[in-house]
Amino acid sequence: MELKDRLKELRLHKSLSQVALAEQLGVSKSLIGAYETGDRKPSYEMLTKLADYFRVSADYLTGLDQFEADDFADLVSHGYSIDEASLRTRSRELYYGKKMMALSYDNREIAETLIDKLLATQGVDSEALRYEDILADLTRLTEAQDGD
Repeated sequence: MELKDRLKELRLHKSLSQVALAEQLGVSKSLIGAYETGDRKPSYEMLTKLADYFRVSADYLTGLDQFEADDFADLVSHGYSIDEASLRTRSRELYYGKKMMALSYDNREIAETLIDKLLATQGVDSEALRYEDILADLTRLTEAQDGD
């Protein structure tokens, strides 16, 4: 599915008109219409804004990923085995972790502070998302697969 189709599908699922979505995003109705007909492609910033607004990944919006969410339960409900869902979820976490590590030390500290603040606005305790726990989960998964 292409971006133009996903965008329209998501907009309609939220029962929004093009005008209402445009107002929410601070753009014109004609720009939303152009995205939905495929006449225009959104900039990186707009793609990020759309993904954030609809709470989906940019990969989902652009058709690179078929699932709205990358959470474990969603993957299992779409037919992935528990091991496949765990591996897919963990690989996504590693991907974002690798991007974070590519930042300079100073920029990484800034990004971590921003992420902690965003998590706090959603009521998530960032201390509960400890690196060691994620690494331990991944290690257990790898050992379990090696034992097969």
